[in-house]
Amino acid sequence: MALVVEGVVANRRSVPAGAVLAVACAATFVSFLDLALVNLAFPQIAADFPGGISTLTWVVSAYTVAFAAFLAAFGRLADALGHQKVLLVGVLVVALSSLGCAIAPTIEWLIAARAVQGIAGAALLPASLGAVLATMPSSKVPAAIGAWSAAGALAAAIGPAAGAVIVDFWGWRATFVAVAAACVLLGAAVVLWIPAHTSDPVEDRRSRLPDMLGVALLAVGVGVIVAAVSEAGRWGWSHPVTVMLVFVGVTALCTVVIRGSMHPRPALEVSLWHWRPFAWANVISALLGHGLFAYLLAAPMFLTAIWHLSLMQAAGCVGAAGGLAMIAAGVGGRFITIHNASWFTGVGLMLKAAGFAVVAGCFGEQRSFGLWALVAVLLGVGMGLAITALSVITAAAGGVDSAASAIGLNLTARSIGGAIGVAVLAAVLTDDHYVLASFHRLFAVLAAVAACGAIAAVRLRIPVRDKSVSSFGDFAS
Repeated sequence: MALVVEGVVANRRSVPAGAVLAVACAATFVSFLDLALVNLAFPQIAADFPGGISTLTWVVSAYTVAFAAFLAAFGRLADALGHQKVLLVGVLVVALSSLGCAIAPTIEWLIAARAVQGIAGAALLPASLGAVLATMPSSKVPAAIGAWSAAGALAAAIGPAAGAVIVDFWGWRATFVAVAAACVLLGAAVVLWIPAHTSDPVEDRRSRLPDMLGVALLAVGVGVIVAAVSEAGRWGWSHPVTVMLVFVGVTALCTVVIRGSMHPRPALEVSLWHWRPFAWANVISALLGHGLFAYLLAAPMFLTAIWHLSLMQAAGCVGAAGGLAMIAAGVGGRFITIHNASWFTGVGLMLKAAGFAVVAGCFGEQRSFGLWALVAVLLGVGMGLAITALSVITAAAGGVDSAASAIGLNLTARSIGGAIGVAVLAAVLTDDHYVLASFHRLFAVLAAVAACGAIAAVRLRIPVRDKSVSSFGDFAS
């Protein structure tokens, strides 16, 4: 996400900043709701399109990979073409691709439509945040970013319940119709409340177009690595195709990083990585996303396949952790500063690791809602604290003027980690019947990865470089 606040503030239109913020929050909500709804619909999708877990997880991975690859690029395009224009195109394509998902006759069609959804969903986040920064008084920017971020957490909290109701009554295809309907309302709000133009000269806007070759390489790099991890359980890690995909993916990502250090409008703004705490915060964010995305998909599968819960019951269990994450973020945000953010991140990830370890070591075929309540508390509080603390670190990296760019890179890292996490799920859950031992192995892996993130976080030292970083570090969300 590449959004530049400096120079934009002077060009604000006379529009209600609160209304722009509300529309931006709605756009963020729709983008994350799309993912939350599909996680609850996954068991029914698997029943309609039997093809093995490694193939079916691409219904989630296609969205996540495309989302991660195009997130930064759409920030550049929003700067160049105008926030309203990019938002409207994104909303329109999300709506159309959602309808394409709803009528999908084959799993290949569904996966392709999900990839288009992911590309369009990536347009909603940077364009909406850019509109907020262009209209919000500078003194209120940190709080506005916090509200914008909270909208995503709200989608994760209520999405499972909404998805369960829709799937139970109308089937999994109706979840995509619901997203399309939400896009109609969102599009009307964008037309009414988002400024329609930018005052920058046309030649200046064109010079700010992103490095599209870098964007394509990022998509290829992430996509082929996810494919290699997803299929490794079937092909084998030493299989020539697996080795080739890993090599191609690593080469593509290295090329993106090299281009990012030379291109004036890179696909990944690696200049921010020169501050070591920010670089490590992105690594830690990827580790956090690895467990978060895998959990959101694996938990409904476990609850329905092993504990034989209804979708509504499973949604309640999954949504509990999301609700607790929102509470933890709100309460913890009052105490997190740039000085203690690394410790809060470490504590959050260690709680998350403990929650995964409980599932891996204590859960059996017998239902234990008391044990699940413990897991919900550990995961919810852990994720809420870690996400909020990482937001403080990444926002401080760029100072007030470049906070959006920093947060955008953090979201990209989290999404890439999430895509790999879903790929690990596909590699571990090789049995189409999702036997208990497979879930134990999966959550053991997730616990180990989260613990590594916790260790990296507590060892992270964040020097306060200047007054802008120090003051912005008090922002918590």
